[in-house]
Amino acid sequence: MLSKNQIVMINAIYLAIDSGNLSDEISQLLVDSVYQKNNEEYAYLIWLLNRWKYNLRKHKYHLPTPIINLRA
Repeated sequence: MLSKNQIVMINAIYLAIDSGNLSDEISQLLVDSVYQKNNEEYAYLIWLLNRWKYNLRKHKYHLPTPIINLRA
């Protein structure tokens, strides 16, 4: 499970890539660095880029709401 910090970092990377201000090369470098660092972070980033962007978001800056785990 991703921590809040990890989710925030991946959301920031997603917004940077989605903004269109980065070149394709820099965007790919960011994705590759996440891939090498952590598989869960990579899976979340790819989900954001491939599913959230096109099918689920309501506006450009809409991000998924994290679900709070109430079990300790």
